[in-house]
Amino acid sequence: MLDRSDEVDAILVVISLSSETRMPFNTPELKPVIAAQNKPIVFWSYTLPSNFARMGLAESGVVALSGLTHVSVALRRLVDHAKFELAEPVATAAPAQNDLAEHLTAPALSEYDSKTLLQIAGVALPGEVLVTDRSALNAAIAEIGFPLVMKIQSRDIPHKSEVGGVRVNITTKNEAAAAYDALTASARQHRPQAALQGVLVSPMARKGVEIIVGTLLDETFGPMVMVGLGGVTAELFKDVVYRPAPVSADEAASMLGVLKAAPLLNGFRGTAKADVSAAAELIAQISQLAAQFEGEIAEIELNPLLVHPAGEGVTIVDALVVRKG
Repeated sequence: MLDRSDEVDAILVVISLSSETRMPFNTPELKPVIAAQNKPIVFWSYTLPSNFARMGLAESGVVALSGLTHVSVALRRLVDHAKFELAEPVATAAPAQNDLAEHLTAPALSEYDSKTLLQIAGVALPGEVLVTDRSALNAAIAEIGFPLVMKIQSRDIPHKSEVGGVRVNITTKNEAAAAYDALTASARQHRPQAALQGVLVSPMARKGVEIIVGTLLDETFGPMVMVGLGGVTAELFKDVVYRPAPVSADEAASMLGVLKAAPLLNGFRGTAKADVSAAAELIAQISQLAAQFEGEIAEIELNPLLVHPAGEGVTIVDALVVRKG
């Protein structure tokens, strides 16, 4: 039989199911065959299946597919299912010595708040300075150095770009002063009721492969960790992977490896291979944080996270933590 042959991986049954009165299969005979199958059996009707045929096959446990695209997707998913292996469970870390719940008292968190929270949890972040008054700008520049990035900070403005709240590649004190004035003016114009915390002064990040790392709370599965390539375009192209949190660094690396754009991390067209191990370690760390504080944290988003060439680590460019409830 085909379904016992080592040379056969799956069986595709090609039939016409357009008839409203006749079925090509006898349900009492087909049902035990489907129930006892050793190999996947997929049914494709090259004509539009009638409701009579669909209902008859459904009684035997069969779903009739009506397009070759659907057939291809079904077979692809069967292959993925056959290859899938559950990762070894990862123990959730013990509660942190510095309880993050103490730093989650504000109704919403800005980028500055979020990064402060992550830093307390042990996540490595670039040196940054929150400037709350223009007179302190020169001291921040002396500490950070050029080139730099400046971003407006407010718990009432989660998406800074929507209010013209970001300036990049600033190389002089005059440019920095002008940027500070422009950022605060633009924020007040677009969000006059927003309480401004100040302007975050950051070093201009080195080039790297953009990825997005996030966590969420699923009603069924609990804390989940997500990774995707391409920063903001990852979700646009649906090139993202989810796993229950926490994950190990090995599992995080495998998540990156199954992305469609994974070749960008592996030296695509002669570019340097990216520091996948550093990215995987950070993904595992964020997943641990999401699992450990699922009662307090609803979401974490690092977007973008820049993955530099092998051995050069990663840089969290922007971060947002969302409180639960």
